Amino acid sequence: MIIEMDFGKAWSLQKTEKVVFIDVRSENEYELDHIPNAVNIPILNNELREKTGILYKQVGHEEARIYGFQQIAPILPKIVEQIIALSKEAKVVIYCWRGGMRSQAVAAVLDIMRVPVIRLNKGYKGYRNYINEFWQKPFPFPVVVLNGFTGVGKTKIINAISVMPHFANQTIDLEGLAGHRGSAFGAIGLMPQPSQKLFESRLWYATENFSYNKPVLVEGESKRIGNILIPDSLFNAMQKGSCIFAYDTIENRVLKIIEDYEPQKAPLAIVEAIERLKGSLGKEKTVSLAQSIKNGVYKPVVAILLNDYYDPLYKHTKQRESNYNLKVDAANTEKAALVISEYLANQ
Repeated sequence: MIIEMDFGKAWSLQKTEKVVFIDVRSENEYELDHIPNAVNIPILNNELREKTGILYKQVGHEEARIYGFQQIAPILPKIVEQIIALSKEAKVVIYCWRGGMRSQAVAAVLDIMRVPVIRLNKGYKGYRNYINEFWQKPFPFPVVVLNGFTGVGKTKIINAISVMPHFANQTIDLEGLAGHRGSAFGAIGLMPQPSQKLFESRLWYATENFSYNKPVLVEGESKRIGNILIPDSLFNAMQKGSCIFAYDTIENRVLKIIEDYEPQKAPLAIVEAIERLKGSLGKEKTVSLAQSIKNGVYKPVVAILLNDYYDPLYKHTKQRESNYNLKVDAANTEKAALVISEYLANQ
């Protein structure tokens, strides 16, 4: 039997039973954005979907549908076999772009095979509307923001707190979700950033297990992280939330940055990033710093970047240290996490 559902109702099934969402769109569609933890089993792969789309525009809807069915028919048994295997472990929810041909075709075959199936009646578009509505509303949780100069280890502190029993699932690693460290060097050594839509999906999913009576801890960020924008509702909550300031010596910060960025693995990318700072540091200094990186000399370069670029920039864009609700020594990540967790417990 085929059951039609909207996304919200289908998602809520997970409260009482095991559910697997199956995305039958193409690989590119899935990569751009998808329901969290959905399994991608394409009915039409990237190439076939493109050809179908061209037919639709150049010839017509009916011809495109016929072509699509002709391509689906030979591979449908294998696709259904994969889904049947998954159905033995969880309740199956299938979706395509807008609840059209692709999910209908698979659901019909599964119904013939007597496999219970739920189909999202508005497909991915219904899910996307759900996410958009979430981010258009005020952020529903109290927010505490962890600030501090570049290199103090804010992300590590947040991740340490995230595994503490009292605050598990109550932190957001914005840089981790955005795939960027939020600086001129932020993309070095990392995979390409997700799409804006996928970031918003990941961010929404991170809030799913939050408790409403506990504060949510996030790292202080500007509105933009690389190519990603923080949704207005969360960013506004960050602007209004209480703030913690983490501090450390410049010597420790230099060591932490070198440990995180591993400049020996990507010297050319670092040189390119330094050269992009010519307008702020001047040509002579950027040439000198770039040459030091090429020579394998890292510590002095990092120290100069902190003193001459990042620290003045931070002081200009962030609030005065005297306005913070808590200051914490970040020299030891575990100790800093413990101090902050105790502060959060009293909020």
